[in-house]
Amino acid sequence: MHGEAQATPPFVPSAREGQRETEARQATAPPLEAGRGPAKPLIARVYERLTRIVRSLGRQERRAWNFSGPPDHEPVTVPVVGIQYEPRNELVRSIGLRERVWLWREPWNSYDANAIAVTNERGVKLGHVSRYLAAVMAPYMDDGHNPMAAVVTELASDVQGALLGLKVGFYLPGTVVDGMRASTRHLEYCFEVGQAGTRYLSLECDEVTLHEVIDKLAAAGYPCRRYALSSRPAIDGRQYRWYAVLEGEPAEAEIQGFFSCHFGLVPPEQQAEQKVKEWMETFEGENLTLRDENQRLRRMLESLRAELERARENAEEVKAESRRKECELRRAQREELPKFLQLFAPHLVFVRDSIDVLTVELPSYEPVLEKLRLLAWAPEQLRSKRVQSAPDWNEVRFSTGRADDGRLYFKRTKERCFVLVSFKTEQPRDLEYLKKHKA
Repeated sequence: MHGEAQATPPFVPSAREGQRETEARQATAPPLEAGRGPAKPLIARVYERLTRIVRSLGRQERRAWNFSGPPDHEPVTVPVVGIQYEPRNELVRSIGLRERVWLWREPWNSYDANAIAVTNERGVKLGHVSRYLAAVMAPYMDDGHNPMAAVVTELASDVQGALLGLKVGFYLPGTVVDGMRASTRHLEYCFEVGQAGTRYLSLECDEVTLHEVIDKLAAAGYPCRRYALSSRPAIDGRQYRWYAVLEGEPAEAEIQGFFSCHFGLVPPEQQAEQKVKEWMETFEGENLTLRDENQRLRRMLESLRAELERARENAEEVKAESRRKECELRRAQREELPKFLQLFAPHLVFVRDSIDVLTVELPSYEPVLEKLRLLAWAPEQLRSKRVQSAPDWNEVRFSTGRADDGRLYFKRTKERCFVLVSFKTEQPRDLEYLKKHKA
């Protein structure tokens, strides 16, 4: 054992020496990119970037499509709206310039029956044509031009790669193009300068007009750095739909001159004054209209009052005539009823004031006549009861129209039948009369 050479144990560094070694390796290692491991050399990265660009241009060149329309048609370029929604933005990134796309009608669209969708060659939807332009194009496409071929004419993005716009071009008849130009919506703007000198332009318009403004600003020497939907009020306190950041330092007078020259717009202050004048003129016109309407209503009210007074006078005359005729009818009934009863039932003898009760006090004497008919011609069918205090008399009840408070008393002899017509309220007086009555 003593003659054998012993193996040297491996070197185990201390914790402090291990930390020094790690720091030395980190100092000599190439810099790391976040989440990508060691950074590649600059030449390699430039080479890869150029390779991707060349390949992309090659794909676009292969997919490019020569597009021409009939001689009587005009070329039209329109922006595609709705491309910012997932997954459309990824699909738009995959297409190239001069690539063919298709316009399809969507009459079943629940938001707009005139909707026109934009799809790629595989039929995947990329977005829609603006609803204001679609309202003009829809009748033309429904007339046997569905679908329509188009070509990608413009792709726009910002420095960070955010997709800003997609435009497609196609051909349409001149009449349809004129209608599309006439469908442009109104435009309002507000110019302001931020604290850092940034020029902001707030716009109230549709997306088609927005792209037109952006293009004309760039052509006039005022390019936009970026534009998007606005989420805050402008300096005038209004909430506009869009905002744009302008390059350079254009003055407010220059922007006012631009909108006055290209869109016929006056400065916002003059717009406000003009609107106030229009409102005042409208108010004065409405005030005059209300005055005329008030006078017309007053005249109508006076006419209605006069007609109401005449109607009241006519109503009084009608009432007087009705009362007169009713009196004449009552008089005729009073005169003719005894004659009728004498012919109808000659053996019935009406005592005391029975005829007056029939002709004057009863609202209708038809129920009594029915009882009298049974008494005269079918006495066995008449339901009656004997009067206890006057055994020779019988009592029959009938309705007066208000209650069952009518009373008919009768007494038979060999040749005649005495009848008394009265009311329940007169019963004590009637019973005294019945006791004293003698045939």
